[in-house]
Amino acid sequence: MESLFPNKGEIIRELLKDPLILKNDSKRSNGSELELDSSDLLQREAILANELNILDNLKTFLNLIKEVKTNLNILELENCYYSLQSLRKKMRNNAAYLKQSFNFQQSISTYVDTLHLELVSTLYKILTNGFWKITENSIQFTPTVEWGKDKVHIEYDTFMDFVAQQYFPKGSLDNQAWFILDMTSADSQEQVRAKLNTIMKEYMNLSRIVSMIKNSIFISGKEISYENEKNILVFSKSSSHGQHCVSTVLTSFEAVCDFMLDGLAFRDRKTLSYELGPLFNTEFTKFVKNNASIILESLDSPLKNLVSVINNKLTRLVAKSEVTNWTHSGKEIQDLLMNKRLYYNLLLDKVLESHISEIRSIFEDPKKSWQNLEVVELTTSYTNTMSEKIGKNDSDVQNEKEHHNAVSKDDDWNWEVEDDDADAWGDEIDVNIDDEEEKTNQEKEKEPEEEENAWDEAWAIDENIDDASLENGKEHLKAHDVGSLDKDHIEVTQLPKLFLAISQNFKSSFADSHIDEQYFAYKYNLLQTSYMAMCTANFSHNWCQLYVDMRYLIERDEKLYRIKELTRNLLETKLNMKYRIVCQLIRHQLTEFRENERNPSWDATIEKLLPYILKEIVRPLQKIRGEEGSRYLLSFLNFLYNDCVTKEILKWQIISEVNSENLGELVSLLVNNTDIQLLAKEPSYKKMREKFATMGKFLPLHLKEIMEMFYNGDFYLFATDELIQWIELLFADTPLRRNAIDDIYEIRGTALDD
Repeated sequence: MESLFPNKGEIIRELLKDPLILKNDSKRSNGSELELDSSDLLQREAILANELNILDNLKTFLNLIKEVKTNLNILELENCYYSLQSLRKKMRNNAAYLKQSFNFQQSISTYVDTLHLELVSTLYKILTNGFWKITENSIQFTPTVEWGKDKVHIEYDTFMDFVAQQYFPKGSLDNQAWFILDMTSADSQEQVRAKLNTIMKEYMNLSRIVSMIKNSIFISGKEISYENEKNILVFSKSSSHGQHCVSTVLTSFEAVCDFMLDGLAFRDRKTLSYELGPLFNTEFTKFVKNNASIILESLDSPLKNLVSVINNKLTRLVAKSEVTNWTHSGKEIQDLLMNKRLYYNLLLDKVLESHISEIRSIFEDPKKSWQNLEVVELTTSYTNTMSEKIGKNDSDVQNEKEHHNAVSKDDDWNWEVEDDDADAWGDEIDVNIDDEEEKTNQEKEKEPEEEENAWDEAWAIDENIDDASLENGKEHLKAHDVGSLDKDHIEVTQLPKLFLAISQNFKSSFADSHIDEQYFAYKYNLLQTSYMAMCTANFSHNWCQLYVDMRYLIERDEKLYRIKELTRNLLETKLNMKYRIVCQLIRHQLTEFRENERNPSWDATIEKLLPYILKEIVRPLQKIRGEEGSRYLLSFLNFLYNDCVTKEILKWQIISEVNSENLGELVSLLVNNTDIQLLAKEPSYKKMREKFATMGKFLPLHLKEIMEMFYNGDFYLFATDELIQWIELLFADTPLRRNAIDDIYEIRGTALDD
């Protein structure tokens, strides 16, 4: 070294002139040169080397950022992604970077966040404006695009594989992935997340396309066409009707199938098939069945051929989609197209629908012309039975008096009325009378006043009841006069005539067809059920007129088995409900007697029970007339006198003197207000009322007076045990009562011996 630089002092002087080497001016003293510390010089050299290394490391950040920008500009999107990933990794692990100031790191991180957003925005733009062009009225797909200033060639399959693998590796967006988690700017992070979610929803799951197709296929008024050259699906409105509408719907569905089969990449075909396939399978089959009468109009119908083509395409779509959530072999549709019996059955469904619509149109008539009444003749089948019943004369009644002791104990009242419901009443009847009346009133208020008056006039029903006569009970309510019609005629609406025409037309439509008989019978029953349901809804308060109409309809066509069954159920259901109300009102009145015998309220009987019996039971059954009207009237009186009153009173432990008068008055009210002229010649009706009236007569009497009635033969309708039960209930156990009972046994026993 010394050989190279012999003048050592000169070298030191030159070095001392370098400001980087000099520590400070204090190293100079009085112009004299200070000797340089060699160790200090080496330390400074190390510091400079370290700073140079830091700058070199920071330079790699700049290179990576440039690399990201370059890849983004030349649309090397996958390389851009990996460069960005490397940049983020260095930002996390590079010691030189981490030693920099917070502001420096924040500045770099914010800039890199913009690169994230720029990359995702580029992906979004390529999908939105490149591969897919989706508007409100069209869907266009291009499998290869040229993008950017340099017209970079981008393949859809490669592009989507990259997007799916890097951004949605598990089939959804992972918010913990580095691409989102490493970002520091909340705004940029949210924008990236929003765009990725949109890409996932609209271009991975194709939700918008699924929605557009769902809302347009198999819907009248919508039309879809497919342009193969442009690979575009066009949605428009359609004004076609009838057969043309069916053709439009089918061609629209075919266009969707063609688009999925020929215009889409495999991944998108699979996605759409998975989302729409079950709907395609169900709705296509349903549409073909519902429109079988149009599609199968003839064996060589163009629509039939179109359905066959679509059926094959749908089968191909399942195979090419490789999905497992739905299948379509095409066999069901093919069988439908080739099976004549099935064709006729489906045709029957269509005809049934049109006939039900025809029935519905009857009740939609604003003039309500179906309510017009006409007089018809009661058939022999309904009048002969009544003639036989009322043919007994008074001598027959006298003969029955003489043989009253031979009456079976199983029917002590000897009413000779078949009452299937006699034992069907439980101890608890949970009918709220006030609610029932309120409901009835509310329903009546909903009906047009004009219509209500028209029905009342047609039925000759006087809704006004004399309150005074109800209060004192002396003037009994007159039973409804069935009008000026003779016993062989009755009034019906236009409904029977209208339905007979519809029924005949329905049957004649398939008189010579190959329809399965059981299937036809099922559909014919369905037609009758629909008719009955609509009639019931429109006769909410005129159920007896509905019964008269249905009975007349059955007379005209005895093969209306379903209507016959429903009519019988209608009458029984209506009467059973009204029986329950009557029973509860009677029980309410009897409870009032027990709880307040000296001053009981009679509202339950006078204000509610008697008007209800007249308006809701007696009048409607008289309106029905015929054998059923009389039979059900007798059945009701049997129920009222026996089940509701007599049996309930006999359940008491004892009857006080005051209550015996109350009960006698109750029986008298019921007898006076259930005088039905239609049954005046019916023997069982006479005995029924006579026995019940006798009960009301003896209830308030003393034992001596009752025994006088017994000696006079007034209790010929009462069995011995029954009469004794009443005496034991009315009077305390005294020698007088025991003597009376002994007399009854003795006299009745002698009569039996004779």
